[in-house]
Amino acid sequence: MAELDPDQLHVPDAEKRALADSQTSIRRNLRDAVPGLLAGFAAAPDNVGAAFRLYRDVNAVLTVAQRSAEMLPRRDADAAQPVESTADALSRDLDQLGNMIEARGEADYARRRPLGARPPGPALAPKTLVIGDANGAKPTAKKIPH
Repeated sequence: MAELDPDQLHVPDAEKRALADSQTSIRRNLRDAVPGLLAGFAAAPDNVGAAFRLYRDVNAVLTVAQRSAEMLPRRDADAAQPVESTADALSRDLDQLGNMIEARGEADYARRRPLGARPPGPALAPKTLVIGDANGAKPTAKKIPH
């Protein structure tokens, strides 16, 4: 994305500006945010919060890169191919990070659940109890919570 020159593309000026803005956004994010988030995650890989902050930030970078790749015309394949392949690689890495966060969260949940406690099951419909009036009035239904 950094090597992409929007002025050399065959797209309308508005798209050239959008691509330039995307480049600036990605550069700023990769320069200012990602290094600190990576350092925090590397220092505490068991910290799900640090992993999730990194995940959200890298996901934002990926979204901008994918949107930028979609704006590139097919006739500028030389410009689009590196952006698309980098976005694909980043997507795979992000999936791995997401899977790790999910597994860690499930393990933490299982560890914190009291011994013998069963995971919540499907919600049951309330039981209905019919009460008849001794004086002959119509029976009424009342729901009894579990």
